Amino acid sequence: YVGADSWVSIHHNGDKHASHPAQFNRASACNSQRLNSPLSCQRTGRTNTIMVALSRHAWPFARRICAIFTLSVRSNRGSYGVILMSGIPIKRKLTVLWPYLTLLALALTASGFWYLGAAKIKKSLYESPNISFNNISVRGFPSQFRLILENYSIQLPQGNLSGKKLTAVRMFYDFNHTIIWAEGSLQFQGKSGDQLTLTGDTIQASHVMSKDGDDYFADARISVDLQNPHIQVRPVFVEGTNILSDQIQFYSLPTETNQTRMLFNAGNLIFAETDNQNILSLKNTIVETQLPKTPDASDNITLNNMKLDINLPSGELLAIQADGQLGRSNKGYLDGTLNLNFKNMTSVLKILNTRGILTSDQTALLSFALQLKTDPTKESASDIDTFPLTLAFKRGRTFFGPIDIGPAPKL
Repeated sequence: YVGADSWVSIHHNGDKHASHPAQFNRASACNSQRLNSPLSCQRTGRTNTIMVALSRHAWPFARRICAIFTLSVRSNRGSYGVILMSGIPIKRKLTVLWPYLTLLALALTASGFWYLGAAKIKKSLYESPNISFNNISVRGFPSQFRLILENYSIQLPQGNLSGKKLTAVRMFYDFNHTIIWAEGSLQFQGKSGDQLTLTGDTIQASHVMSKDGDDYFADARISVDLQNPHIQVRPVFVEGTNILSDQIQFYSLPTETNQTRMLFNAGNLIFAETDNQNILSLKNTIVETQLPKTPDASDNITLNNMKLDINLPSGELLAIQADGQLGRSNKGYLDGTLNLNFKNMTSVLKILNTRGILTSDQTALLSFALQLKTDPTKESASDIDTFPLTLAFKRGRTFFGPIDIGPAPKL
């Protein structure tokens, strides 16, 4: 093939009157005007060679292709010795060439799809009225699309999300899986004025959309991993809170029963005031819930498991286990049943009494109830210090057994 970006060089040595089945007409071959291509002919040694170079971009691959076509023939009589696979059946030629041609076609097709996809991603973000940024780049050729946004701002229905640098990765062959991580800090500004700032060593999330899913959250497997996060929550008209932890993990995935299962796991979770005075410290926090795919005001949320290991000022741990079903009544009150199991209750009652949360009479009453619920002859010391508690929320009130202990929380 001879084109505008290619060149051909034919070298020949021998008698001009020599004849050969594959000889060329030298006069016509040297006429570059008739070939409409750069052509040069010169007399060299005893080796006759044809060399074809397609273009500088495809040279490494073209060099292998040319090695199949090129054949050098040494001739003592000086005849034209250029033979391009002459005498070989066309089927044999195709058998040799088709793997290379197939690979070349696939490479060109995949490259075209990747560049078209990258251009489409950039165009959609430039045209989106809800996203602004200072710089955008798409990398990862040829296996993935790695989108990088710098100094970005994203308008959400609940408010504005902004940050320094955001990276999103999708594999070229699987658009259902997206990995996102942020560098620097994330700031969220709610429409009502609430503010949230998140910083950490690692801020990473994964989103795997179901093949037949429609909802971006309910039909997807979502995981969030935060390493050494520091969260500053600044609600409007309310004192702010700082939240710190060694690691926070969150998982959400759809179930076969058309529900969404959520799991929250945190280690050394601390809630503190803005001046870093601790409010609550938990050594371990595990919450596993199950809720309807599209929750309604009257739908119940199933609390499958909750484990809280609360650090007490005395250095002991208050272990709380819970399960139950909770919902929201038509009037907006908490509705349902919550089963709680407290361990190390004796120390807890002393602390609550010392801090003035419980009076001496209330502490004595609860201590007496703790002794009545167990049989010291059949249970261990740790079981004696365990206090089960079932709370029922109904008709806007909270009940401990048959006893009405006060109004139910309003949601």
